[in-house]
Amino acid sequence: MKRILALLICIIVFVLPFLVGSIQRTDGIIRFHVIANSDSLDDQNLKLKVRDEILREIYPEIKDIKDYNESFKILSKNISRIEDIANKVLEENGFDYKSRVYLGNFNFPVKKYGDVVVPPGEYMALRVVLGNGEGKNWWCVMFPPLCFIDITRGKIDPKSEEMLKRALEENSVETFKGNKRNKLELRLKSLEIISNTIKRAKMGLR
Repeated sequence: MKRILALLICIIVFVLPFLVGSIQRTDGIIRFHVIANSDSLDDQNLKLKVRDEILREIYPEIKDIKDYNESFKILSKNISRIEDIANKVLEENGFDYKSRVYLGNFNFPVKKYGDVVVPPGEYMALRVVLGNGEGKNWWCVMFPPLCFIDITRGKIDPKSEEMLKRALEENSVETFKGNKRNKLELRLKSLEIISNTIKRAKMGLR
């Protein structure tokens, strides 16, 4: 039992700094996040209609902007407008629930964007919640302006990929190719090791 506890302490001491570094606040990126009311086909289709209309109305105003703060200001000034856009789509399609729009920091899991893997962490995001917000979500990177990139097929052009990688690297967040071993995999594996060790320790106490 003492050996297990000693092993657990060693793992935590050596791994914790890596784990803390892997989940962090990430400035310089603004994500666009639309959460459906539910996973029903109608609600999921409606989510995409809301997404399309918001991008059609708002995205042209920020797509050529190269400054994070300027993009943030434009979005923050248009929160009510974005909510009105979403609610109009809901009403036109015969749905009686409403939308809620937020611009703030939210936690996101690891996501692949083309060949670039966006690490887990806290990101600034324009979040649109439809109804109960209990369905699958859709997301893109609004700044740098990549929302029109075809991520559904895992495609991202070299210029856009470089923009995203640069935005990540400027904020001390690692980027890496999805087909290579990387530090995120090490951190996730470390979490698994800690979890398994704790389970064994608990079993030893019984």
